[in-house]
Amino acid sequence: QDEDQLTGTGVSNTLTATLGNANDNGGTLITPKLTNIQTLNASFTGSSSAGANLAVTGLDLQDATGLKAVNISRIASAAGTNNARIENIKSVLDTMSITSSNANQAGVVEFSFGTGVLTGANVGALNLSDVQVGAVNIGGNTSGSSANGVGGTGYETLTVNSTGANNFIGTLNLPMDTGTAGKVIITGNTNLNLGSTTNVVNGAVGTIESVNYQGGILQASGRLATVDASAFTGNLTINLGNGFFTTGKADTSGQTQDVSVIGGKGNDTFILADTLETGDSITGGDGTDTLIIVNGGNI
Repeated sequence: QDEDQLTGTGVSNTLTATLGNANDNGGTLITPKLTNIQTLNASFTGSSSAGANLAVTGLDLQDATGLKAVNISRIASAAGTNNARIENIKSVLDTMSITSSNANQAGVVEFSFGTGVLTGANVGALNLSDVQVGAVNIGGNTSGSSANGVGGTGYETLTVNSTGANNFIGTLNLPMDTGTAGKVIITGNTNLNLGSTTNVVNGAVGTIESVNYQGGILQASGRLATVDASAFTGNLTINLGNGFFTTGKADTSGQTQDVSVIGGKGNDTFILADTLETGDSITGGDGTDTLIIVNGGNI
């Protein structure tokens, strides 16, 4: 609850919290006071009942100090409860993780940070295991505590480690604010999908006429230089959407930003919906790789 206070002693303290349904005040956002807690394990287990959304979906850490790792598990799959927001984090996290969060490829998991926390170059890791969500947001808070949204600042180097059961993230919102050498490193051994699809169905006959591709890594264009999955042994599917390659180099006037995408050791699929410019590259790895060129894609 908002009134809860916890102070850790020593140098390595862990809080494990289960966030179920709202208490008597009906609040679905909890703002505790945490002091000297280095690791937070949060499970979101609430549910909707009788048409009312009672699930706690947000944890506001504006009054928390010392955090280095935040681990989220068990978000619900039902609409309205399939969000998990850790808001207003006050320190740069070394590690974020999402585990056993099957939101049926919908919903949002968010790690948002307080004003100025992520200004400058930051390095971190996102660990995934059995994740099926529509979006993961990592960056500066742009939406307050009651809604989803990040932007402006973030991690310039992020390692995404895919283990356990297969992992699906429709959109990885990863704003960057410093430099033009941004890097997403993909490791692990479990299939990872970064991007989503929607079918265009002919309503008269019920057949699929076409497939739309969207998502992938967003808000990093112009600063992102490398997606490196060379150490990844699973199968990678990634959507390279509009502006991924063609957005100009940040903080310049008209300079191009060279972007390299490097596949791994599995059977990778690259979905190209942008123009691959001189200086850009897509390099397959050891497996049998596929390049799908869709509307807007050019080589």
